Amino acid sequence: MLRLFLASALLLPECAAAAPGPSAERILALPGRLLELPWWPISRALDFAQSHALFERLEDLFYFNEGRTAGWFPNMSSTGSGEGAGILVFHDDLFGKGHQGDAAFTMSGAKQVFASLRLAGPSGAQRRTGVAVDYARDDDAEFYARAGPRLGWDTGLSDRRSHAATRLRARLWRERRLGSLRAGLFGAADSVATGAGVAGLEPPPGVMGFSRRLELGGGGLRLDWDAVPGKERAVRGTRLAAEFEAQAAGDGEHGYARHFVDGRVFVPLPAPRRVLTLRGYWERLHGLGSRRAPFFAYPVLDSDNRLRGFSRLRFRAPGAAALSAEYRYPVWIHWDAFYFIDAGQSYASESELRLTRWSAGHGPGLRFLSEEQLLLTAHVGFNAEGSRFELAMGKVF
Repeated sequence: MLRLFLASALLLPECAAAAPGPSAERILALPGRLLELPWWPISRALDFAQSHALFERLEDLFYFNEGRTAGWFPNMSSTGSGEGAGILVFHDDLFGKGHQGDAAFTMSGAKQVFASLRLAGPSGAQRRTGVAVDYARDDDAEFYARAGPRLGWDTGLSDRRSHAATRLRARLWRERRLGSLRAGLFGAADSVATGAGVAGLEPPPGVMGFSRRLELGGGGLRLDWDAVPGKERAVRGTRLAAEFEAQAAGDGEHGYARHFVDGRVFVPLPAPRRVLTLRGYWERLHGLGSRRAPFFAYPVLDSDNRLRGFSRLRFRAPGAAALSAEYRYPVWIHWDAFYFIDAGQSYASESELRLTRWSAGHGPGLRFLSEEQLLLTAHVGFNAEGSRFELAMGKVF
């Protein structure tokens, strides 16, 4: 299926067919025209929307001023850690000096409440300061584990357990830009209270940080390399993020050091504006000295975190690694269609890393990103555990 998708997308003509030529040329061009037929209704609908300025009128509903520096946007997700709907309010020119800010609120019934506040200096400034505060309350958060405790790849859907968690996180950061590199320091604080969830199935003994309240504090270093031209549609270049963080609780028992690397490469393909996106990710938590890392700080692989199509909070362990390949091609001004393959493994120790233990998924999707960084993605993910349709709306900060 993937091979057929890639082949057909590469063969789609970039513009309308030229004037009719000899019969032989018409016959040779027939396969390409047949492959274009499924997109014909979509193409006609988009042409109609463009000629009547429907998208421009719709976008105007989300802004409070003509300069489009302030507005609101539906904040909706059916993925990972943010299932629910809410609202996001943003301003990209605070105090008339290009400072950015947004506030978001998302709710899913009475079980889940998520809120965030972010403020930062102008995006193009050489020196930039920002703060981010996140609040989450979840009365039925998944945690897949079994006796041992066995975490990550060595769990099945039947090992689902439930815990309740309330978490308040804050980060204050300062960075400096040096060409394509941004380097910064940050301080962080974390307040977490966990306990039994509505399903009443607690994590097995040996999982640290459960059924108690913890206050942690610390900081770290972050490096970001961005050599991708433009903001809307990446067609070439590389992005790399690396981070080190250390946090400790005042009880002398809990604390961790975290290492994180996430890289992307955008490879232009021979067909115009077709792009192959390759991504690699690795994250590892270690106990800080004699302290042990609490389970809520473990990296997650799920539908919202590099394994699209998998259940919410599906894999969680002290270590995580993932690879992704995504074929993208534009279908209209701000719209890209894509097909992805994601694979990854959560693990407790490096000795568990095996390619045969990696979980993988794939599927098609559609992505919209406006000049003002309003983002909408929709995709279907297929894997050995089932399939999921996922929709997310928000704003790139």
